[in-house]
Amino acid sequence: MSVWRSTSPTRGAGLGAVAVAIATAAAFGAPAGATPTVPDAPTITSATAGQQNATIGFTRPANDGGAPIVAFRITCTSSNGGARVTQAGGKSPMTVNGLAVGKKYTCRVAAVNKIGIGASSLPSSVVVPLAPPGKGLPDPPTQIHARAEIEAVRVSFKGVYISGGARVTGYLATCTSNDGGRRNRQQNSISPVIVNHLTAGRTYTCEVASRNPAGFGAFSAASNAVTTLAAHAAPDPPANVSATAGKRSVTVSFAKPANDGGETITSYHVTCASSDGGDKGSENGAHSPISVASLSTGKTYRCSVSAKNRLGFGPFSAPSNAVVTR
Repeated sequence: MSVWRSTSPTRGAGLGAVAVAIATAAAFGAPAGATPTVPDAPTITSATAGQQNATIGFTRPANDGGAPIVAFRITCTSSNGGARVTQAGGKSPMTVNGLAVGKKYTCRVAAVNKIGIGASSLPSSVVVPLAPPGKGLPDPPTQIHARAEIEAVRVSFKGVYISGGARVTGYLATCTSNDGGRRNRQQNSISPVIVNHLTAGRTYTCEVASRNPAGFGAFSAASNAVTTLAAHAAPDPPANVSATAGKRSVTVSFAKPANDGGETITSYHVTCASSDGGDKGSENGAHSPISVASLSTGKTYRCSVSAKNRLGFGPFSAPSNAVVTR
């Protein structure tokens, strides 16, 4: 009794079962008066490419060698670098798995009886295994809302978690200005996405796309429009500065600056200077009016005001009207 052993690398399942089948068939012996041989070659009738596989149809050989055929073995060989794969089974058609995607393969079939493996068939037609179906692109997020920040926009949204048949792994927000601002985009794994390096004082709307392993899907509908803020700075000068003379003093009234620099104004500083030799004076206060005392009697004064926020004092206002102290 001969036992077949593969001398070439193989893949797939079932080859061990072939060897068991040969040994089992041999135990029953050949018909009386006959000398069994290996089977003739099967005939391949079809070869169809599948996803990382090929399905081979064939007919049994007319001559089984005088012993029942117990299995079939298919070997698929690539002509351009794909791995060689051998697989065993019991009947036609058989699907050979584990073939390299995009490589050219031809396959041969051999029948097995108790004596061993018979001759291989002629090669099949060429098959090129296909790639598995890719995941679809994800749907866009919904409920897009933009909030203006300093030269940036904070984009919030309702994300999607499983879309296109795969888990969503991140989001891309793009903010575009309709009045000349610089366009930019930014990614994040969750909401919100902060898109920075935009142009201060420009109007923006933003869109968001979801990403899964297949890539970015379509962008969402546009968000509400927002106008980006300028970087925080010291306040502008107070406005409408007016001086009223008192006894060796001046009371200064003023209006808050139109631009507080993006920070709360915490105090004001008033300074009064004489144009005819009077002593200079100054005073701090939390709001208008502020009185500056200890000035010279009968001297002419003009006063200016500066506002302060967390970042410091801003520039002084234009001088007030001139007044003469008593």
